[in-house]
Amino acid sequence: MLSYRIITALVALPGFLMVGYLGGVYLKVLTALMALIGFYELYRMFLTKELKLYAPLAYFLLLLGFFDLVSREILPYFFFIATGIYYLVKHQKHNIMEFFYTYTGLMYVFLFIFLYEIRNTPPGFRLFLFYFLLIWANDTFAYFIGKKFGRRKIAPALSPKKSVEGALGGLIGALLIALFYGNFVLGSFTLLPLAFVTALVAQAGDFFESAIKRFSGVKDSGEILPGHGGILDRFDGVLLSAPVFYYLYLLFN
Repeated sequence: MLSYRIITALVALPGFLMVGYLGGVYLKVLTALMALIGFYELYRMFLTKELKLYAPLAYFLLLLGFFDLVSREILPYFFFIATGIYYLVKHQKHNIMEFFYTYTGLMYVFLFIFLYEIRNTPPGFRLFLFYFLLIWANDTFAYFIGKKFGRRKIAPALSPKKSVEGALGGLIGALLIALFYGNFVLGSFTLLPLAFVTALVAQAGDFFESAIKRFSGVKDSGEILPGHGGILDRFDGVLLSAPVFYYLYLLFN
């Protein structure tokens, strides 16, 4: 499994970073595609509970949101109203919970847009790379330290392999990135609190997606990334932490 993870990373990572470096419409198209795939993965998972999300409507709304065809300020309300109208038209065939799961799923995967927003924030690609170095250090340190020293489980009902020691290791890894990258590349020591909060929320994002999989009774959200699972498996921590990173960076800089 680890070898598959490494091979996938070696193949996909350079392309992802190249798109991040180019930014602009290239990154917006990529993040929109990730959101569409992410919603499809949610759709497949919830089918196991006989909940059929409104997938075609969701894809249409996500594209409207990603390409700014609906004002970002009213987007949550627009999503809610659109899914609500669809439910009212189709209510004879649908469970009321499908409406709420569709709306929540829309808002969840739309958080991919914050990768584009981070890249568009000065200093641009350097900030984008800093964010992902934080996430990768968090994941890597948590994995190896947890595997070596993990004894006390955090939430075994959700993720039996995650330990307190691994979580602390992940936080240390993120702080080390902030210390060295922040100092030598971004020229600031003030990024330590930002790194700590971002890593903490990313770990919470891992548990959130684990809860969805436990609810659905599946091991992985998908199979698009060999060794990693689906888009949601690989970017679960990103979805919750990217908006936190973005807003905190704007607040303190």
